[in-house]
Amino acid sequence: PPPPPPPGWEDILQPAERILWQGRPDTGVDWSALITARTPFGLAFAGFAVFWITMAFVMTRHDPTGGQSHVFPLFGIPFLLVGLNLAGGHVVLAALRRRFVWYTLTDRTAFVATRLFGKRRLDRYPLDATMRARLDDGDPGSVLFAGTGQQGTPWSANLGRRRYSSSSFPAGPAGFHRIAEARRVYGLLTQALANRMKAP
Repeated sequence: PPPPPPPGWEDILQPAERILWQGRPDTGVDWSALITARTPFGLAFAGFAVFWITMAFVMTRHDPTGGQSHVFPLFGIPFLLVGLNLAGGHVVLAALRRRFVWYTLTDRTAFVATRLFGKRRLDRYPLDATMRARLDDGDPGSVLFAGTGQQGTPWSANLGRRRYSSSSFPAGPAGFHRIAEARRVYGLLTQALANRMKAP
């Protein structure tokens, strides 16, 4: 008989499905992602928001009509936050999100699990003829296995009090992003894909 699944994987893995690799992404900030056209645009946007907030504050500082006008400069804060996000905040937020991501590769499936604000999510990507594996070599590197905007297979399961569910993966190539052993994982994935294609 096939070995029992590891603890926590009951009712998730298929019969005789084997885990080949598990890991987590690097949680450092990817500063190279700032080399885009939206970084200078975000800086200009944030700079204009700071200028607007400052001028609004100066104009309303000595308003004799009441204190309500002092709220007016605060309307520029959302624009400041948008500008800071475009300028580089999205890179920092992406690094923070990676702290709550786990990767698993089996001989049949690639899993991307997330746990954020108490909510668990599990995206399942079957190893089949539709999967296109790609290696982005580097230190760390990435193993990508779905096209831009492609969704994970709808899947859900109730495990005791925990609920795991699959939903659309965020826009962009799905995969194991920023992992330390990208080449080895890519080899495992391509070999598992080849075995699946040869299987009856």
